[in-house]
Parts: sequence; structure tokens; C-alpha cells
Amino acid sequence: MAARPNVEVVDLAELLGPADFVDYCHPTAEAHVILAEALASRLSLTDGARDSNPGYVCVHPRPDACFDLAPTLAATGPTVP
Repeated sequence: MAARPNVEVVDLAELLGPADFVDYCHPTAEAHVILAEALASRLSLTDGARDSNPGYVCVHPRPDACFDLAPTLAATGPTVP
């Protein structure tokens, strides 16, 4: 893929190590920050397309939600009377 025009590859092996994962494939919260910063540094928007509030809202639980459901899924799920 990296050989194709206009394709840039972010090598995650250069950014993250085994301690940056909560299991075999899910990054920790801290690793998500590292990944986001790496991607943000490579993304560019054309002038005029910049928006200080792009409207993105993450609605997924954090990566370690399966270990402690209370602050994520349980707190945002439907209420049962």
C-alpha cells in the first residue's frame, strides 16, 4: 500500500509496544492518544475545509470497558425503572 500514490503508512510497531495493549489487539487509553497524535500529525485539510468543531463525538466505550463496566456502558445505557 505504501508504494501507491497519495498513501502514507503509519507503522504502529514504531509507536506502540506490548505494554500499550489491554489484550492481544486493543490499545490502552494512553496508546489511543499516541495513535491519535501520530495520525493527526499526518493528516492535513485543505484551506477552507478546516473546522474548529468538526462534530465528531465518540460513542464507543473506552477500550478497557470490559474490565469495569460501571463508568462506561452501565452509566450510559438505558435506565430500567
